[in-house]
Amino acid sequence: NQRFAHWKPAASGIFAVLVHGLADKALMGVANLGIRPSLDPDDVNGGRVLLETHCLDWPDELGAEGAYGKIVRVELLHKLHDELKYNSLDALTAGIRQDCEHARAYFASLPHHDH
Repeated sequence: NQRFAHWKPAASGIFAVLVHGLADKALMGVANLGIRPSLDPDDVNGGRVLLETHCLDWPDELGAEGAYGKIVRVELLHKLHDELKYNSLDALTAGIRQDCEHARAYFASLPHHDH
């Protein structure tokens, strides 16, 4: 998760992304850029602009905490949809799973999807 000092990003929503700086090749992922409307507003990050990125295929050699302390660049490639507010953790989990499927479909549709 990456925080932003400003409150109005130029873009927001759910995106198919490439993450640079963790492995030899860019890693395919899906990211939420925004305020996370499903989160409890009393949470420490409630209402703050965050970029939450999930890599679709995590390299084993990075281990469970291989991204911490690294300088990365997240390239927003394709907007999947605006942020949505989910009414339950189960609904949020299902939405994230669907976003991952849509991101994989996007990458598979590219002429050179061997990122």
